[in-house]
Amino acid sequence: MTEQPQLTLYNSLTRKKEVFTPQDPKRVTMYNCGPTVYSYAHIGNARAAVVADVLFRVLRHIYGEDHVVYARNITDVDDKIIASAKDQGVPISDITEKYARIYNEDLAALGCLPPTHQPKATEAIDEMQDIIVELLNRDIAYISGNDVLFDVTKKDDYGKLSGRELDDNLAGARVEVAGSKKNPADFLLWKYVEGEDDKFSYEAPKIQAFADEHWRKFFNEPKQLSPGRPGWHIECSAMIREVLGNTIDIHCGGIDLKFPHHENEIAQSECANDKPLAKFWVHNEFLNMGSEKMSKSLGNVKLVHDLLKKWDGEVIRLALLKAHYRSELTWSDDLLKESKANLDKWYRLCAQMKDYIPSLEWVQIKETAHAQRPLLIHLWDDLDVSRFLASFFNKDRIHSEYVDDPNLQQAYSHELEPGMDWVKGVVNSGNAFVFLWNFIGNLNLLGLLQKDPEEWFRGGLDYDGLVAEYDDVRAQAIKAKKAGDKAKMGELFKRSDEIRDQFKAEGVIIESGAGGKSTWRKA
Repeated sequence: MTEQPQLTLYNSLTRKKEVFTPQDPKRVTMYNCGPTVYSYAHIGNARAAVVADVLFRVLRHIYGEDHVVYARNITDVDDKIIASAKDQGVPISDITEKYARIYNEDLAALGCLPPTHQPKATEAIDEMQDIIVELLNRDIAYISGNDVLFDVTKKDDYGKLSGRELDDNLAGARVEVAGSKKNPADFLLWKYVEGEDDKFSYEAPKIQAFADEHWRKFFNEPKQLSPGRPGWHIECSAMIREVLGNTIDIHCGGIDLKFPHHENEIAQSECANDKPLAKFWVHNEFLNMGSEKMSKSLGNVKLVHDLLKKWDGEVIRLALLKAHYRSELTWSDDLLKESKANLDKWYRLCAQMKDYIPSLEWVQIKETAHAQRPLLIHLWDDLDVSRFLASFFNKDRIHSEYVDDPNLQQAYSHELEPGMDWVKGVVNSGNAFVFLWNFIGNLNLLGLLQKDPEEWFRGGLDYDGLVAEYDDVRAQAIKAKKAGDKAKMGELFKRSDEIRDQFKAEGVIIESGAGGKSTWRKA
């Protein structure tokens, strides 16, 4: 088989594409910033998750499924969460557990694999406090009022990820900081909360005891401490260190998190650990709504949960992959319609594959194609999914890049696994079928073509009984016509028209088949 190309990724830290080499090929580590679970995720959140999922799949393909460790966190401690809990008069956990579950269900519908770990901020409070105490001991963090802040002047290369000069930086905290800062760019590590109901705080007695034991010595005068809660940035630093280690291979996230969140993660982690936080930083660009950014103030926020009511998850996933992850993606109904048309066309090819090898179930076809596919040249080049997909939209490019490529033929000439000799006959049946086989395996790697073609065209609906009635009514109508019973014929044809109208109204197409047996599919 041809030698596997090297994966290159654009590293936001060095501002150039670099060959990706993990610290340990048997334990490749990646982290992606997950949601703050107080409401539904929007389509911009989904883009970051889908990009990370593609990278996760590619790394698993290269290094093996058991050798890639992927963590995507849940932020379940935040002022917005507490405000929502107070408004509804329910415990915090009612809010966080509900929206964490919905988030995971929505991403599963988009074809995202579950991460290896999904740490929660509330489960990493001890680790956060340990890091804060380490920074206090080193005189890198300080206490102002009852808040704990990070002194950015103690990090010589602060701003190296975002490229911002220190004087231009803002605090970037999600919560207001009481008291005074030494420097305008200093950011919150721990927030003082005065008189907050225990119902809306986190492990209050435990946090109080920790503060009394470890933080009092840093105050200039005795103070009565409040349990409080962590700042935004410290959460990810703690969860990374706890589940992945001090230095990880790849840190993912949206470009909007580059500053201040990721910049501050780097500062506090590297000062506490004396090691780099991540070797590679992979950021995806914004998603926009045409000439406008998506925002609540403009009323153009698209929620994943709502989109899934109208569109299949694979349609949304493909739409999110239509632009390179480092380019802005313009979201529209036309993009979704185009993606739906693409998938319909591809699933028809898959149906032909099933017809060609009727003895095999679709899952066998899919898994074998996945195992035997040639290498994805475009995908290895900084996850250039859009260029890879474009090669399937153009007939000439299909032929030149996938059928006549000698490397493709060589890839299929290697020894096959026991019990798979039948593949040779399939491959030797012609170049077009070689392409189809390659096509199924490659799109499977992207998390597409995950359904049986029949399931796809039926869209999860079940109209078999109604189609059977339609065929029966039509057959009886024809008999009535031959018998000259015009009244009965008219009644039966009227019923068949009603069934056809029902299908049309519900977005289902009925197609006549051989022997008077019709089939149906979702429009």
